[in-house]
Amino acid sequence: MDCEFFAIISDASSDKLSLPKKFADLLEDRKPRELKLREVGNRRTTTWDMDVWFDSTGHMFLKRGWECFARTYGPQQLYFLIYSYDGRDVLTVKMFDLSICRIQYDATYSTCTL
Repeated sequence: MDCEFFAIISDASSDKLSLPKKFADLLEDRKPRELKLREVGNRRTTTWDMDVWFDSTGHMFLKRGWECFARTYGPQQLYFLIYSYDGRDVLTVKMFDLSICRIQYDATYSTCTL
C-alpha cells in the first residue's frame, strides 16, 4: 500500500511529529511500533529509526528519532514536508522552506546520539 501525504511544521521545537489521522487509519490493523525515515533523492542519506506512538484517539506520532532528525535537518515552523510511504515501514520525505523551494541536503551521517 503506497501512500503520500503532507505536513506543515507547526512547532519546530517539538520532540514529536504528528502524522495525519487518515494515514494512521490506513495502518490501523497493524499499528507499527517503528518506521524508518529518510530524505528523498539522496542515496547517501542516513535512514532514521523512528518510534511510532498512537494516542488513545488513534492519532499517530513519530517520537524517538524525530528530535535527532529535526536537529540534523533543521525543519522550521511552517516548513512544508511531503511524505511517501512504501508500505514496508519506510517514509521518505521532501522538505520545502518558506520560499516554497525544496531543500536539498547532502547529509551523509548524523552526529546525534539517542
